[in-house]
Amino acid sequence: MRNNRSESGTVWWRSVHLKLALIMILLVCAVMVAVGEYLLVSVAAYYEEDFREQMYNVFTADTVTTLRESAAGGLQELRDTVSAYSGRLGIGSDGDRDFFLLDGTTGKVLAGGEYQAVGDGAEKTVDFTKNILLALSGEVGSGNRITDTCFDVAVPVSGGGNSFIVYVRDNKQQSTELNRILLSIIVQAVVFGLAVSVLLSVILSKTLTRPIEALTRGARRVSRGEFDQELPVYASDEIGGLTETFNEMSHALEQSVEALGAERNRYSSLLLHMTDGVLSFDRDGRCQHINPAAREMLGITEEADTDYATLFGEGGIPLSDILALPGGAHRTATLERGDSILEVILSRGGRGFELSAIAVVHDITQEQHLEEARRKFIADVSHELRTPLTNIKGYAETLDGDDNMPPHLRHRFLGVVQNEADRMLRIVKDLLTLSRMDNRSMSWHFEWVDMENLLENINTAMQIRAGEKHHTLSMVLQGTLPMVWCDKERIEQVIVNLLSNAVNYTPEGGSLQLIAGREEDRITISVRDNGIGIPEKDLPHLFDRFYRVDKARSRESGGTGLGLAITREIVEKHNGSIRVESRVGEGTLFVVTLPVDSGIGRAAEEAGV
Repeated sequence: MRNNRSESGTVWWRSVHLKLALIMILLVCAVMVAVGEYLLVSVAAYYEEDFREQMYNVFTADTVTTLRESAAGGLQELRDTVSAYSGRLGIGSDGDRDFFLLDGTTGKVLAGGEYQAVGDGAEKTVDFTKNILLALSGEVGSGNRITDTCFDVAVPVSGGGNSFIVYVRDNKQQSTELNRILLSIIVQAVVFGLAVSVLLSVILSKTLTRPIEALTRGARRVSRGEFDQELPVYASDEIGGLTETFNEMSHALEQSVEALGAERNRYSSLLLHMTDGVLSFDRDGRCQHINPAAREMLGITEEADTDYATLFGEGGIPLSDILALPGGAHRTATLERGDSILEVILSRGGRGFELSAIAVVHDITQEQHLEEARRKFIADVSHELRTPLTNIKGYAETLDGDDNMPPHLRHRFLGVVQNEADRMLRIVKDLLTLSRMDNRSMSWHFEWVDMENLLENINTAMQIRAGEKHHTLSMVLQGTLPMVWCDKERIEQVIVNLLSNAVNYTPEGGSLQLIAGREEDRITISVRDNGIGIPEKDLPHLFDRFYRVDKARSRESGGTGLGLAITREIVEKHNGSIRVESRVGEGTLFVVTLPVDSGIGRAAEEAGV
């Protein structure tokens, strides 16, 4: 049996060679047909345009006026007038074009042209074309298309009570004859073209350059990232199979590029909104990428140099050391930028010529401050606890080693021991209070409190302590105070703490004031003294935990640096606020503002929980 397949596995009637030959033949035929159609249409269009121009040139406004005057004289006078225009209308002996006079109402033929007799045997009607119908309605009918069987124009003319239609018709005989001649020429040309196309197709079908060039162009578009233009597959031949494979590859590449683009956008968005700074440098130290956080932390402007040596040279880690790190390893450096302390983690990225250094910058200023505060707190608490413990131990050993100590001296020593124990108890109590607040395990008991009565009780109780230092303590009420929804014990703790500080840090003979008043739905409680005051630089940190303005004097007065921190926590728990104003040597003013009804804990209180 004869093998109908080529070496490539494609049957012969599907081969590219045969298809190229058929395509060439069909192409020649299509071109010839298109050219022929174009010529035929052009001839018809030329005759149509020529007819239209002649009619427009004849039937001017003056001509129509003349025809109307002739119409007033009757049919024969109108026929004579139109006959006078026969030459200009292109009406001749060849019989292609003639005119008719029609009844303006019925469209009946009243008279023929110069070369057509009118009488009993004359043509009495004509085919009603669109133009005649327009003329019957009183409009000039002059529309013609090259597909119409004839060219015509119908002009309504009225005068002296007579109504006529001047109708000129061209039967397109000359156009038809010319088209017939052209068609004969085109057929001959098609036959000749087919012979040439067969010869050329045999030669051209031996190469595959054209489809391969199409694939090459497609590959170039893909290399430029243009994946949206899929190469068409017309059949399952050799080039068709290759084109399908090429399109599949293009789609796969498009999906891969889109996935990479989406991943890149995610990483870009992540880097853009990271609170940590991220930078990357090439093997020459040039910055390849820097996110906004890194610019802010390092104080880098758009115009500033961002090479590795400028940014991290002072960290003492050369770029070559970073590029030499094994995978997964990193180095850490610490930098100071203004008031900020930055930790820089450096690692290697990429490989070969794409080798790079990656830097992650983390602001550890807060951590350093917290660590410093922690160390300071431990040192302060250790010192605060060690001092009373040392005193207790010393006096206890003295009491234990001297059985013959006089009673009054023994009593004084025991008093010291008791005072030091109380001091330790206050420190531990303050620490436990802050711990409960941090862990939200503090017990709160909200109720309606008579604030005026509470302040009077506190004022009475603090008079004794103020008198010990010969201070004058007065209470000023600015109007009637309302009932306040609050934790009575905690608010009392706040006011007592502020008054105690005022007593402790005001020289003997000072003046203290406890002032309270109402402002709409809030009350303000102020404690004013004329004591030593607080330096301006210490005011922003006054409510920080473990912060003391003068450590020696605070310790002397029994302070631990926790009282004001506890005070602020209590006030804020009531949805209130506390502020301080002070001048060194002039005194200090603390102002506490509380809502009359904070609403906190209301449901639990009313439910009896």
